[in-house]
Amino acid sequence: MRERTLKMRTFIVAMALALVAGTPAVAQSCGDEITALEQRIDREGREAVSTSTSGKETSARREAQGVEAHRANTSPSNLPGGPAPGTGEAAAQNEAADAGGAGTGVMSAKASLNEARTAQNAGDDAQCRRFVDEAKRQLEGRP
Repeated sequence: MRERTLKMRTFIVAMALALVAGTPAVAQSCGDEITALEQRIDREGREAVSTSTSGKETSARREAQGVEAHRANTSPSNLPGGPAPGTGEAAAQNEAADAGGAGTGVMSAKASLNEARTAQNAGDDAQCRRFVDEAKRQLEGRP
């Protein structure tokens, strides 16, 4: 009888270990992903704003040319009336072009995260994850 009990315990322990070993790792919750993306959005938003440290007129011009260059997928120096390549103004406008695209993606991603949080609060994990994935794509500049 004792031997049978020992075999049964050994079997139960072996099955428990097999079950634990076969269980996939717990995925990050949608709320955790939202929190992580919010931190990235805040950081990228600050970077986009930091390019606008000149006077209002200069900043507006740089940002407009930067957005235009970003849409055309070119350097501001290649635009009509753009700065001469290699100058400080060209560097500032290239930075604005990078930030201009990032700024648009940041705002879109922020809106998607708001939708994700709404879905999370409603208990719809699948919809939450769809919006989180959309926000990630927007930050990376993909449609």
